[in-house]
Amino acid sequence: MKKPRAHLRLLLTLERTILLELLVNLALILCVMTGVFFIGSLIQFLGKARELGLGLVLSAMPHLLPGLAAWTIPSSLLLATIMTYGRMSEDNEVTAIRAGGVPIYHVVVPALLVGMLLSGTCLLLNTTVIPASNQKRRAIVQDLLGRFRNALENAQENTYVFQRRRLSWHSIDDDGALIGLTLDHVRRESRESELLTAERARISSDASGEHLVFDLEGVAIEQRDASGNVAGSMRAAEKSLTFSVVDLLGRPGEPRPKELKLWDLIYFVERGPTQKRYSIRQINEEFHERLVLSLAPFVLALVGASLGVISRKGTLVTSFLLAFVGVGVPYYGIIMVGRALSVSVGLHAGIAFWPANLIMGIVGLVLLRKAVRG
Repeated sequence: MKKPRAHLRLLLTLERTILLELLVNLALILCVMTGVFFIGSLIQFLGKARELGLGLVLSAMPHLLPGLAAWTIPSSLLLATIMTYGRMSEDNEVTAIRAGGVPIYHVVVPALLVGMLLSGTCLLLNTTVIPASNQKRRAIVQDLLGRFRNALENAQENTYVFQRRRLSWHSIDDDGALIGLTLDHVRRESRESELLTAERARISSDASGEHLVFDLEGVAIEQRDASGNVAGSMRAAEKSLTFSVVDLLGRPGEPRPKELKLWDLIYFVERGPTQKRYSIRQINEEFHERLVLSLAPFVLALVGASLGVISRKGTLVTSFLLAFVGVGVPYYGIIMVGRALSVSVGLHAGIAFWPANLIMGIVGLVLLRKAVRG
């Protein structure tokens, strides 16, 4: 009775030691990889949101991390498992374990447990956290001021029409101010109109973020009756006008598929062709891609641990090449090809995305069998 207990304690000690080394490697690699990708994403974000102030940029930064984590966690775990088990195999620890009568699959158990835990974490990120972060980030990027400036930049013939008002301008300076502004407003009931001109108009948003304020310089206002005759006029050096976001830009649009939580995606998948709010193809792609990427840590942990035992190489360079060239590029390449086929030829998302996990899962089982047999 003592012998089995001693053997069990030995196995638990062995698995705990491997688990600790794996977690340390994972933490270091995850920090480095997330930091590198975060800097790249931040630079890209700043390029798209040049008109936003530093405060809004800083408030958007935390919302970049969940989306990055869903991609860096599987890749970091893959590299960490290859490094950990490759180092053990290179130092003949795997040989010693095998000589002691311990089945090799016990050695792989810690990697699979971590893979399962991180798959659950990625599932939580992909189903709830990331959609909410995407929606908040878009709200920051497309704030009232930024959205209105974008609308002006994309306006045809320097003209923007809203709520029976016609806004025209000669040019926009480097500060985003409108030069040579003309605002023509026709009242629906009386058919009277008002023509306002200004030499320069600086645009800002108020503290609530629900209104835009036009600070005008060199203002001239002309009142007209229903027949178009001038009824009065006035001039002012300065004047302010305030418009609500609904008046200027209409009601907020629907959330994008990447901003929908998993149960919302399931709802639209079940409704199928009867729903008209979103493209069925986009909804299916988003649904299946999230599930596939959520299982990536477990699948890649299986491949990485088995490959590390077989490779007998635990150096950073060798592990990096095996992880990204040998496994990462094929795995994510299959996903990218599947996405392209889904878009170009209408291949169903279930057929397009799941082969990545299926193929890598089979490869992992084959490698594990080879590692067990020695």
